Amino acid sequence: MSTLWFLDGPTCVVTDADDTLRYQGDLAAILPGLADTDFAAGIDAALQFDDDTLYLFRDDRYGRYDLVTNDLDEGYPLPTAEHWPGTGDTPAATRISAVAVLAGFQALLFCDRKVVPFDLMADKAGAVTTAAAQFAGMPEDVPITGAVTTDAALYLFAGVEYYRIDLATLAVDEGSPLPVEGNWAALSGFTPCGAFTLRNEVVDGTLVLTPAPPPNDTYSSTPARALTLDQAMQELELRQERLELKLVPAAKPGWVSFAEAKLHGVELRYWNGSVTQASALRNLDPRNAVALVRFAEWASTTYGVHTIAHIGVNGDESGARTDCHGQGRALDFAGVAGTRDGVEYDLFVLRDWGSRSVPDAIDPSGARLAQWPGGPRPVSYRLESDPGADPFATEVFAEIYALAASQWQDGDDKATGAAPLSTIGGRSFVMSPDHPSSNPTGKSGREAHANHLHMQIGATGRM
Repeated sequence: MSTLWFLDGPTCVVTDADDTLRYQGDLAAILPGLADTDFAAGIDAALQFDDDTLYLFRDDRYGRYDLVTNDLDEGYPLPTAEHWPGTGDTPAATRISAVAVLAGFQALLFCDRKVVPFDLMADKAGAVTTAAAQFAGMPEDVPITGAVTTDAALYLFAGVEYYRIDLATLAVDEGSPLPVEGNWAALSGFTPCGAFTLRNEVVDGTLVLTPAPPPNDTYSSTPARALTLDQAMQELELRQERLELKLVPAAKPGWVSFAEAKLHGVELRYWNGSVTQASALRNLDPRNAVALVRFAEWASTTYGVHTIAHIGVNGDESGARTDCHGQGRALDFAGVAGTRDGVEYDLFVLRDWGSRSVPDAIDPSGARLAQWPGGPRPVSYRLESDPGADPFATEVFAEIYALAASQWQDGDDKATGAAPLSTIGGRSFVMSPDHPSSNPTGKSGREAHANHLHMQIGATGRM
């Protein structure tokens, strides 16, 4: 990913992740769809919500920019107050100076010294607040002029200075603010007046466009849980036409089975508690099948995964079990194996997560505990506070959880899903070793999920 900085009027700078200058020049040369619009003269703020769409803000209006066609969508710009619900009586209606996106699709619309929280999933603004109220250690009354999110931190710019925000704690790092000059080499001599993380690359002064979606791939952006059975079958059949998978007859109408337990080069294998062994993929609800295909594709592309270990995925063709597992609507994920930088690795929920110690909620500075005490209670993602945890495992499990929350049920059992998406430690239908619910002697609490993540489509009981 790149970072696009708005500087003096129409001038912009593009840097890479290492702060190396990739482009400096006219903004409209990178985004030609802005030519002959007010946006070509300069941008106040921007937000890239997904791979295809970029929202640009200038004064009291905004534009929606298509990164597949490299053009401003027809009919834009439009008044921000009329099309961003809840912003009409806030400073965001007049001018947004910076935008930051946090976990759970939560955005912060910075308006000089004020902040308007905006839930991107619910499409609704919250009550006006301040940066100091959002981030521990942030001074009051600081005008925010730009925001950039990296894998490591959120950077808030205030003229010639910037604040580094730890994404895990949402606290300002000690030593902030720091001068831009001398710390951001590509910005030497400039005062950034706006910035955002651009998912597209810029090569030789040209924006590398997001590939267009495959033809007829109507439902690719819809979470698997929100698909109808017919829509899920359409996606599976389309993928079969592309030779990505092969379907075979299932035991009952309404179910699907795969010819082999390998999707996008990723084999799904059953984990018996010590080793993995070959398994089949059969008698699945089509929506669960779509989620599995998407999971495998993402895992292979993102982390070089070649094996997904599970302890349950197939439906019960005898009909004796009628819950989400029996109906083929669930996956119990146990671990992954893959190749990273040419070296084989494996990660298991039990060994690398569920068996590790947890912080003492009463005395966080004290010795860590073997496990969370019984009973419902606030919990956290234990690996993030574990100094001995493998950083790679910490990252991978967090990202797998995020994908599960986006495709399977999360905050409720409705098809649309509740917003925002949860994170580890929050209430969710995605069960994990760090789930707030407890049932030490049963199957429904965190204790029973020390060795796997449970993911389901729809309600827990019969549907």
